[in-house]
Amino acid sequence: MRELLWLRWKQFQDTAVYWMRALGYPSDASAATRYGYIAYIIGFLLFWVAAMWAYSYDQARLIGEALASEAAGNLLRGFPWAVLAVQVMVASGALRSTPLKLTFADMAYVAGSPMPRWAVVVINFLRQVMLRYIVLGVVSAFFFVIVVEAIREGDGVAAYFRLLLALLPVVVITWAAAWVLGVLRLVLRWRWSYLWVLPFVFAAATLALPLVGLWPGYMVAAYVFGEAPAWTLPLLFGLSLASIVVLVRVSQRINMVQAIDESQLYARMAALGVVAMRQPRLVAQMRFQTSYAGRKPVLNLPRAQGFWSPATRAGLMYLRRPLLLLTTILWGMAVTALGLVIVVNNSPAPLWILWLLVVGLVPPAGLLHVFQTDVESPFLRQFIQLDGMAILLADTLMPLVGLIAGGVVAVLLWGLDVQAALMAVLFVGFLGVLITLCGAYALTRPRTLESRLLVVSASILPVMVAGENLNQPFLALGLAGAGILIVSGLISVEV
Repeated sequence: MRELLWLRWKQFQDTAVYWMRALGYPSDASAATRYGYIAYIIGFLLFWVAAMWAYSYDQARLIGEALASEAAGNLLRGFPWAVLAVQVMVASGALRSTPLKLTFADMAYVAGSPMPRWAVVVINFLRQVMLRYIVLGVVSAFFFVIVVEAIREGDGVAAYFRLLLALLPVVVITWAAAWVLGVLRLVLRWRWSYLWVLPFVFAAATLALPLVGLWPGYMVAAYVFGEAPAWTLPLLFGLSLASIVVLVRVSQRINMVQAIDESQLYARMAALGVVAMRQPRLVAQMRFQTSYAGRKPVLNLPRAQGFWSPATRAGLMYLRRPLLLLTTILWGMAVTALGLVIVVNNSPAPLWILWLLVVGLVPPAGLLHVFQTDVESPFLRQFIQLDGMAILLADTLMPLVGLIAGGVVAVLLWGLDVQAALMAVLFVGFLGVLITLCGAYALTRPRTLESRLLVVSASILPVMVAGENLNQPFLALGLAGAGILIVSGLISVEV
């Protein structure tokens, strides 16, 4: 255990030294200067975290005060389902590939050593839980601040810290259960390819028996609002400790050879270091090559000419990777539902900005997957006499239809009247095309992220102002059409 902790500490030091040097850390100075600079950086980070927390809390409070209590109640009812969705995704990932990820250093110094297997598993598990808890805790806590301020029941600060306290054992239970399933797969040497589907079957069963899968979310929400029994928190922490004990017992028999085999991709990405953060496309290509290595190709490329040649190729790629198409459809449903919540409840400007950031910074991975490949590898289309817009249409025809279909489904499920539903469907179609064009134009620029955010803001912000603030839906549709024409011309020139 001590040797493994020492190895983790050395790895952390290597990473920290790089980022400290990027911030001006004088590595060749005296010890007093180095320690003083470290203290300065730590103090500055603490001040920045406190300032950002205060600003975020104030914005969440303002959003909650402007949000209708009925809408906040609907959001609160969806929290247990969000917790279940996270649990299903974590368990599915653990059954797809081992949760115990080893670097090349771990493979060389740890996997073949006489060190207890449970120590390797538990240390990696605790590190993963800590990182996931920080992210999920901050997001969930601000969510409950919004809900509490909207319902006007309780104090937002108290709800924030009560949520952090109640969420900790739930996060531990979730990841411990997933790790137990993943480790059992290595212990029993299960080689079935479709084990990862089982958590989704459990989620489907929850529709018939809600309390079976939704009890963690219900218990957390009840504790935040002070309506849970006194034994709720001790029960959650007891279950978390019991899950860790089960993980320790199961991991004593883990098959490290199979864990090493399934950790090759993670080790390669870890060896890239900062390059993996600077070039996410490279990481995506590594994942793609690993997932399809050794697989037989599904379906054959049909014969086609002209426009239908790249279109059939793109369609075949999406049929071979249906998850890309599915995530695009779900993204369209989620973004449309969030937009409907904002419009129906006449939400304040911060929520509009949040929606715009989601659209600009978190596009669906499958929407422009094929087009990005064509942009980065122009030799693939050197014999196809098509302009940039035709190539974009051919590459995005299937995911664009899926994106718009997902938005239309969200509109129909919302239950609007006929006139409002038709107008919402028109907006979904126009904005779907505009989002696709903005993302495609950003891929042709050197700074993809900044370009996507700027072009999305410049194109969609006038549409939002005309439709929401000026209450002129037809003017908003006209602005969306003008944006489509302008961005289409830019793409024709760039590609």
